[in-house]
Amino acid sequence: MNKITLTSAFFEDPKTRDATISMLENSPELFGAIVDKIDTYALSKLEMKKLVIPRGVHTIAPKACINNSHIEVLDARYISSLGDLAFAHCPNLREIYLPCNLRFSAGHNSPFFNCPQAATKVVYCDENGNAVHTYENDPYEFKD
Repeated sequence: MNKITLTSAFFEDPKTRDATISMLENSPELFGAIVDKIDTYALSKLEMKKLVIPRGVHTIAPKACINNSHIEVLDARYISSLGDLAFAHCPNLREIYLPCNLRFSAGHNSPFFNCPQAATKVVYCDENGNAVHTYENDPYEFKD
């Protein structure tokens, strides 16, 4: 099966918008191909409170969801790469699920830079998606 990158164009076109949102809620398959990467700015205008990145999507590009004021929960427990500033400036993001082995930048390039509620609940998951470590109200988990 072919692999494609999810871009903001999938959300801007009314013909593909509903199918793209359904893909995010169900599986990484979209129009006969597998989405393996979410591109820069692809999710910035998405109006979903809970964003679940399906198994099979491996990469979230830098600034993929920057400045999104709608997202409150991010479940990205199966990704292998998270770009700089991917979810920066998301003021309502409060609950985050990530894989234990994920490494990303800290400080001003952190994927969660300037997300004031980002440390409310952070859950690290094993390769099967099971919670391993949970941090709640830990101001040091994503310290800038």
